Amino acid sequence: MLNSFRDQLNSDVELIVVDGASTDGTLGVIQNHSDLISKAVSERDLGIYDAWNKGVALSRGEFVAFIGADDLVASGAIQALLDAIDEVSNEVQLIAGFNVSTHLGVPVSLMRSSFTPRTIQYKMTVAQLLSAHRKEWLVSAGGFKASYRSSGDYELLLRERNRLNLKIIPRVLTYMEKGGTSVRGLNPTFEDLKARLENGVPRILCYALLIKALIGYPLRASGLRNPI
Repeated sequence: MLNSFRDQLNSDVELIVVDGASTDGTLGVIQNHSDLISKAVSERDLGIYDAWNKGVALSRGEFVAFIGADDLVASGAIQALLDAIDEVSNEVQLIAGFNVSTHLGVPVSLMRSSFTPRTIQYKMTVAQLLSAHRKEWLVSAGGFKASYRSSGDYELLLRERNRLNLKIIPRVLTYMEKGGTSVRGLNPTFEDLKARLENGVPRILCYALLIKALIGYPLRASGLRNPI
């Protein structure tokens, strides 16, 4: 990820690295790219969304975006986001594009962003990686719930669905390698259920979607159906 960011760095962007006290050589990688990194913290955390909240607290910008260590920033993505930020009104809280899912570095599918308060109840429809969140909105919304392991971003959008203004830009922003936390086992399925129940989605719809997801799980696990 750091190498893909290097050519896009400019004075309008800061890169903050939040590491969960890794012992796999991550600190050495951070040191080797210290010229890119504005701030770095390495300490135990409660998971992805706790780390994201820490990054938000450390940030100075008007917008914040998130990307994982195994993901790549698409060429021109940072400038595309900066251009969109310059163009949107103050009422826009989230700017999202497209994410390409890869397997062993080979593109296999495309997730396009879309959003309505109704459709977000059915599934995560926003290509979350490198989407730009207005920091003021994110903080006022209470940030991400650290108790979630894989669906905290989905829970945030459900929580804010009736107040969220989303701008979609027709650009690939990231390449994300398959096999991350959000697609492992059945935990994401049950976390999606929890997020819906906590945010007022009709219970009959919640459990109908759960049943559908459980029926489709063997195909997703076998790789015959893409989890996106």
